[in-house]
Amino acid sequence: MHQPDLAAHRASYFEYETYPFIRPPELDGNAGERRPVAIVGAGPIGLVLAILLARQGVRAVLIEAEAQVSSGSRALALARRTMEIVEQCGVAERFLDGALLWKDGYSFYKGRVVHHLDIPTSEDDKFSPMTNLAQCIIEKILVDRALELGVELRFQTKLVGMDPREDHVGLTLDTPEGEYRLEADWLVACDGARSSVRRMQGLRFEGQSYESRFVIVDFNIHSGG
Repeated sequence: MHQPDLAAHRASYFEYETYPFIRPPELDGNAGERRPVAIVGAGPIGLVLAILLARQGVRAVLIEAEAQVSSGSRALALARRTMEIVEQCGVAERFLDGALLWKDGYSFYKGRVVHHLDIPTSEDDKFSPMTNLAQCIIEKILVDRALELGVELRFQTKLVGMDPREDHVGLTLDTPEGEYRLEADWLVACDGARSSVRRMQGLRFEGQSYESRFVIVDFNIHSGG
């Protein structure tokens, strides 16, 4: 049986929440109706998709193997177009409440500026060229919004098998209380570079990778007493 890590991650800038496993009716032998859409992966992409579908009246079930939002020191730089999509989800103000906005940056080498990035802006722009926000905060905001819209989020649920058919797909899902089967008209893989959906279909992740070194520092500033 799937047993995700239930110990809350630790961070100086974010209080992690563990989302409970809610026993689905399928585990009790109630197959229920076929779902219009099943989404695997409750990261930013899967959550945004589920929210936008919900706003169009499409009931999606969102499947996530973990019990918490993204761990680690990850920050996302969101471009203007991305923030427009965030606005369609109804959470732009929540994103901006704790975000770092920027339009230019500098690269240094041995104390000397070797590159200056300056992104063009206009007074008519609604959003900053770049909006930085930690991924765990992004996902928490999106989870809250998805729940507000009635999206069915199934945390602690891992995809372990799939059976594509002509008009639907059958999914085998593993949980802390055992396996069950779920059927959906459409399956959307939003489970990242190491996608289980893609692996089960024998599909490679196409693209190029580059080796780089970065230093990311998280810190809190407190006024001295």
